[in-house]
Amino acid sequence: MKEKIRCSIGIIQSNKVEELYIQRIKEPYLGYFEFPGGKIKEGESPKSALIREFKEELSISVKKVNFVGKVFQNYPEFEIILYVFFINTFEGKIINSKRKFCYKHSNDLEKGFKAIGSCMKVLKLSRLSPNIGISSYDRNPFDNSYKTQEAEIIKSYKMMRFRDLDQASPAQLKLITRFIKSNSNHYIIDHPFEELFNGAYAGIHYKSKYLYTLKSIPDNLIVYSGSCHSLEEVEHANRLNLDYIIISPVKLAKYKNQEILGWDGFKKLTSKARMPTYALGGMNPMSNDYDTVKKNGGFGIAGIKKFW
Repeated sequence: MKEKIRCSIGIIQSNKVEELYIQRIKEPYLGYFEFPGGKIKEGESPKSALIREFKEELSISVKKVNFVGKVFQNYPEFEIILYVFFINTFEGKIINSKRKFCYKHSNDLEKGFKAIGSCMKVLKLSRLSPNIGISSYDRNPFDNSYKTQEAEIIKSYKMMRFRDLDQASPAQLKLITRFIKSNSNHYIIDHPFEELFNGAYAGIHYKSKYLYTLKSIPDNLIVYSGSCHSLEEVEHANRLNLDYIIISPVKLAKYKNQEILGWDGFKKLTSKARMPTYALGGMNPMSNDYDTVKKNGGFGIAGIKKFW
């Protein structure tokens, strides 16, 4: 059995466009860059470990952090669980006499920057939003008023998933394609329609019926997600190493013959998932659903009717 290693790491940004990396000086992956941090000691909390490691590695005192989530990463030699934090404020000047450090843009990871494999997963985790608004053809008319409506939605939601594109007319599809291409950082496209957008999107979502057509996901900064309704589908998502999954139906089912999972069911599936989970089905961003998701181990909520 592989050794399991728990580590705390922190993201420090420069001008909100570049992240701080530090170079490894020992095997494995000697010479590769990684996010600063280190192993969590026995009896130590992830936050305490982060503060200690940043003092030891970079000579700075971390003052304010936000916990982002966990990243599970398999290596040939071991399995690592990363507790990821945003470093909001710190005191002191970053100094390390033994290890080289640098700031790099996320795009550099796709251009040959020598970073360990988990860095890509950490960056994608850091870009996730606690809320995902999902479009629905019957609730969002693709007409000339759509542009105004879309501008308002973008202000509220960092992530939006577009589905039902097969129901749009050619003229409507052309209009929505233009919106998506002009705001690619906000959009998740349902498979198999990603080919319409020539890479101008933040991620690709696979409904459960398409999930098993996937054998693996590419190693890039595009976010790959899937819909899961059962333990079997969650386990398949784990094998694919998806970036997040949407679990449903939690409170309300779309179809009469669907079994509602409830919060206990959501918690059970989330406990088996090795990526962030979102609850779908009766979610309301104006209620306490988000807090309930967090209490049950989830990352966020997704929805249609109450999100538009």
